[in-house]
Order: sequence, then structure tokens, then C-alpha cells
Amino acid sequence: DVRQAYYADKRAELEAREARRRSGSGAQALAQLSINEDFLGRHAERPPRPPPRPLEELLQLYRGPQAHQPYDEAVSELQHALRCAACARRDGADDAAVAAALLHDVGHLVVGDLFPADMELD
Repeated sequence: DVRQAYYADKRAELEAREARRRSGSGAQALAQLSINEDFLGRHAERPPRPPPRPLEELLQLYRGPQAHQPYDEAVSELQHALRCAACARRDGADDAAVAAALLHDVGHLVVGDLFPADMELD
């Protein structure tokens, strides 16, 4: 089962990290992260990057009906996005971090366009 293999690999990685930490070796290695490797340090193939899409497409997602779907019991997707951006701005985040806070759940809007909220998924 893929899930069991994933967790077994992750458990082994974490145990190895803990052993290196306890022995005092490998401290530098723990701080390194490569975008060319997966979480276990294996080479990761990157899929080809799709072409850029117009900003207007992104804005349309937030103007569309999916943005008004419930994020949780209290707020919509749009309200959640705006609140996150407002919190980031209030806390002194730069423009890039505010944009990231605003857009961090944009995938919910995209998937919502592909799968109706009432559709059962396998």
C-alpha cells in the first residue's frame, strides 16, 4: 500500500534525523532543503511548467459562485481569503506574503469548478 510505504519512509527519515541530532552529527544537513529532491532526498522529476495564465482568470474565480461557497461553518472561501490577507497585513507582512495569504486556498475554487460541492468523491 502506497500510504503505508510513505509513512514507513517518513518514520525512518525522522528516526534517522533524531539519531543524528542526539549524536551531534549532521546538524547542517538537517537545515538543508533542496527543491530538486523529495522529502527523503531522492531526485524528483519536475513536470513541465504550464504556460502562464492571465490574472483576470484568477480574479474571476474570486468573483464567481465558488468564492461564496462555505469555507467552514462561519465564513465563505472569499471571506476566509480576505481575512487571512488582512491578518498578514496587520502583522506587518510584505506584499508577497499578503498575496500568499490571500491566495493560499485558491485551489478550493479551482477544484470546485471541476467537482460540484455535492458530488461524492471516491
